Parts: sequence; C-alpha cells; structure tokens
Amino acid sequence: MKKKRASGRQPRKKREKSVTGIEDGLDQFFVGGERRIAGFGHALFGPRRTEEYEKMRVTDLARRIRKDLRELVERAYPTCLEEWHHKMLPNYRPEPGMTYETHLLYCANQSVAEEICPGLWERMSSRDKIVSRKALREYQRLLPQFLKHEPRHAAIELALFAKGAASYLEFLVDKRGSLIKEIAAKCDLWPVNLGLKVKVVKGEPVYEMTRLAYARDYLIQLELNSRCDFPSPQSRGSHSPFRLAAEELYAHMLMLKGVFF
Repeated sequence: MKKKRASGRQPRKKREKSVTGIEDGLDQFFVGGERRIAGFGHALFGPRRTEEYEKMRVTDLARRIRKDLRELVERAYPTCLEEWHHKMLPNYRPEPGMTYETHLLYCANQSVAEEICPGLWERMSSRDKIVSRKALREYQRLLPQFLKHEPRHAAIELALFAKGAASYLEFLVDKRGSLIKEIAAKCDLWPVNLGLKVKVVKGEPVYEMTRLAYARDYLIQLELNSRCDFPSPQSRGSHSPFRLAAEELYAHMLMLKGVFF
C-alpha cells in the first residue's frame, strides 16, 4: 500500500472578516456597498443641509412625522370614523356626506383628482361647462377605483417606513452604540425587523422565523428594559385602561421634561 506523500504546502491562514462579511483586505473593493448590507443605513450627508430643515427643530420634525404617519394609518383605514360612530353611537344616523367616500364624491378634492388623472382638476375647474361636466363625470367614474387602491398604497408605505426605521436604529447601534443603549434601557419595547420563510417538509409547509437569534442578541446588547421609564401599553396585557392611560401620560411628560427642562 502506497504511503501518501507529505504535502509541502503551508496551511492557509484564516483571514478575519470585516463587518461587511468580506475577508479583511478585500472589503476595500466593495466601496459604496456597505449600505446594501443589513445593519448599514443609506449614505448620510449631515443634518440641516437644506433650507427647509435648517429652520426645523427635532421637535418640529418629530411632530410632523407623527402627523404624517397618523394620516397614512387613516388613509389605510378610511372607514375608521364611520365604524366608530356605528359602535359607539348605534342609534346615530350620519348625515349624507359623512362617509369618506361620499365626501370625496360630492366635494371633489384637488389632490385626489390629480392622482386619479393628471390635469383632471384643471378640466373640472374649466369655465367651459361642457368640459367641466365631462371631467366631473370622469372623476366620479374613476373615484371607486382610487378608493380601492389608496388604502393598499398607504399600508405598503407605512410598512416600509416601519421597516426602514428599524434598520436605521440597527445602523445607529453600530455607529452610536452608547447613545442608543442609553435610550433603549428606558424602553420596554423596541422595533426589530423579523422575517418568515416557508420550507416544504413532506409536502407540508413549515414556517420558520428568520433573524430571531439576531434579534435576541441585539436586544440583550441594548440592555432593553433595564431601567424602564417609558412603559408601552402593548406590553401590559389586560391591565386597567386607566392605568394604561396614566402610563402613557407619564411617558409623555418624561419626554417633555427631557426636551424642555
């Protein structure tokens, strides 16, 4: 039996990988690609670089974003007011024009008209009555299609905003860890992007959570809920609504104290 000849080759040294997951020394050829990897944000150029943002405080930005997010939720759920009336005031009959659909039908909206068809609002406002009436009939004909499309569009944008916000927090943990850890320690909930993948086992679909181990390590690294000052109603189970309201007010007052005092 022949003996194997000893190889004269030197064992390959194991190279350390950088944060991008690429072997050290090779990541220099991945210029501009960091933002495409999980945990990295988009290219940032510094705050207050436009005239609009130059005039805005952080409080102004946050207030505007909250209002915009609330508007997105309301557009994704346009019948919320009607359903509230039906639940809380069952004997109340809303006047014609109270519903979102009838309001848009009888009180034409410029932004809705322009989204339905660019230039439609200008034709609806024309002094030529024939052109105006024809455009109004077109608006009324296409409005149901718009009302069917808008909630889906708003819900998609809301989901993408939430996903992006969680990704930006991951990015800030990597770049400004001590700052984010200080904030996370005072919160009992924290946004993390999780996923779900499907495997077919013996012809049956089996669902498996993705990024679960990462999320656990991430929250432990943040020391989440170690010094909670901002309780969240979502984590309190079946507690009294008065307690939930008091906790929400307490968290809001703490935020005001941190900003103004």
